Amino acid sequence: MKVFHIINGLGIGGAEKFLLRLSDELSDSFGVEQMIISLQPEKVNGLNLENKNVRIVYLNVRTNLQFLLSARIIRRLVTEFNPDVVQTWLYKSDMLSFFLKFLKIEAPVIWNIRCSNAPLSPQTRMLVKLCALLSKFVPTTIIMCGSKAKAVHIKYGYVLKKMVVINNGYRFASVCKLRSADVPLSLDERQCLLPVLIGAAGRFDKAKGYDILLHAFEKVIAKGRNAKLIIVGSNCTYDNPWLSKHIEQLGLRDRVELHGEVGDMSEFFKRLDIFCLSSISEGFPNVLCEAMGFGIPVVTTDAGEAEAIVGNTGFIVPIANETLLSNALLKMVDLPKDQRQDLGNRGALKVRRKFDIAKIGEEYFETYQRAQKNRNA
Repeated sequence: MKVFHIINGLGIGGAEKFLLRLSDELSDSFGVEQMIISLQPEKVNGLNLENKNVRIVYLNVRTNLQFLLSARIIRRLVTEFNPDVVQTWLYKSDMLSFFLKFLKIEAPVIWNIRCSNAPLSPQTRMLVKLCALLSKFVPTTIIMCGSKAKAVHIKYGYVLKKMVVINNGYRFASVCKLRSADVPLSLDERQCLLPVLIGAAGRFDKAKGYDILLHAFEKVIAKGRNAKLIIVGSNCTYDNPWLSKHIEQLGLRDRVELHGEVGDMSEFFKRLDIFCLSSISEGFPNVLCEAMGFGIPVVTTDAGEAEAIVGNTGFIVPIANETLLSNALLKMVDLPKDQRQDLGNRGALKVRRKFDIAKIGEEYFETYQRAQKNRNA
């Protein structure tokens, strides 16, 4: 089987990372030959894929005119590659598939939706409405990253009968190991020891809710808890004037570590006692699954598919509520270590079972097979 992927870029985003994991899995386990078209140039990307069955082509799309003209370039590449399936990722690439159909590309087109409750800009909202109209006759299948994404896009007007939910997948076995808890200590004993390390990860963006996280964490410290907050992600450094100002104003300078973009996330996760996701909007929060895969107990807002990921293995609070987030962090910090780690271990078992890349890769492969059979029927 041959699959032709089109995506906006191959940077550090969740969809981009997942596509690369999926490409590896489809190649290694099912022998799928693939070509990935990145509309953005390579120099703005940070990820590479070394797999002889996967070829990556970077275009130099920077303007709307170049975006429209790229359809002809992609048509030529599709014709040369002769795929069994064309898979597009994210709204912009989904819309581009309309031009491919207009240019008489015969392979079935499958869309991939990664967004659920994110607030949309006027331009993106217009794009979503256009894609909703096109969904009636362009894609044969629309893959949704989760049930919330499905519900939201039904309201937008996407065709329900074409939708199938397939979650993200991860390679847990090579990096994840269940943790063991020491003999539980009393709260008073714990306050005299090293601080409880709470971690957060994600680029600096309003959608990540870092203002809510900092205010919630300040309430934890004000209650006398011995804790430290570690934040990693693009532009999450003390050179960021917004972050540094808010941390100083809250009196947290010696309680918050900012490490910016981290190459080896496994080392970051291994340091943590608790992971916190404070986002006000998400699609499928990869970082939540990754943290849970390391056996880290989590506190999260109910953003995107967070509830489906965590279930009863962590604490979930409504979005944009610093008081409830603080209360959940306090509850997690105050748990005896063995109880906290039991939550983490149960979470690890859950995500490994439900979101292992081998399982998710098989679901994608079967979806591609159905599209191919329907085309030939």
